[in-house]
Amino acid sequence: MDAFSSPLSADSLHISPMGMIPQKNKPGKWRLTVDLSSPKGNIVNDGISSELASVQYSSVDCLALLIQQSKRGAMLVKADI
Repeated sequence: MDAFSSPLSADSLHISPMGMIPQKNKPGKWRLTVDLSSPKGNIVNDGISSELASVQYSSVDCLALLIQQSKRGAMLVKADI
């Protein structure tokens, strides 16, 4: 019996190492790590176009302007990358 069944095949999968490491200054708390740069020669990052991976951050001034222009009831969401 094969480990994979149609439509998936081992050739179309990327399997990356995952681990848990203790968080600094937080006893008993752990952080998940995923190594998308492994294994060499078959990594997830190789499948991402450098044009699509470009990141451009807005300035604080731009954020302040957007908040100023927002109407009552607008919502603001912050996310860490």
